[in-house]
Amino acid sequence: MVGAALISGCLIPAWILPTAERSLSASAFFMQFFVQGAWGVIPIHLNELSPPAFRSSFPGITYQVGNMISSPSAQIVNAIAETHFLRRSNGDRVEAYGPTMGVATAIIAVGIAVTAALGPEKRGSRFETTAPAGTDVEALVKRPSDAEAGSESDGEGGRKVGRRELRGFEYVYT
Repeated sequence: MVGAALISGCLIPAWILPTAERSLSASAFFMQFFVQGAWGVIPIHLNELSPPAFRSSFPGITYQVGNMISSPSAQIVNAIAETHFLRRSNGDRVEAYGPTMGVATAIIAVGIAVTAALGPEKRGSRFETTAPAGTDVEALVKRPSDAEAGSESDGEGGRKVGRRELRGFEYVYT
């Protein structure tokens, strides 16, 4: 992720400066290749960083909250580009969309690279040892071969204690 984000940042000049269709097509292809290399794995990275009990919903919610926060960016880039101008070689004054989009993309590429490089990593996590969301797990122990599944009273007001086996582990919950 870090390498792809940094390479996409290095390709920004080749993306915003071409004046011919072929050079723009080539630079846009390589820019998109590295952008997808950096941004395409973010949902998977979010899944690994999410709390185990909420692994099914956390990545989608955080991804969509990020989309909501960044949704005004198109209007912001447009407003900045329309107030800043460039002169073409023939002397015409035009809005500065290319440089504005380049600066915005550079900020995002550096942000992704720094966050991925310095952020937490859950390498080696044991996803199968976590309990499902909504259960009050009192203990998680390796299930002995002669243990029985079922429920029993804890002797304190009739509260039931359930047991469930999943992938060789026993979850004890109330």
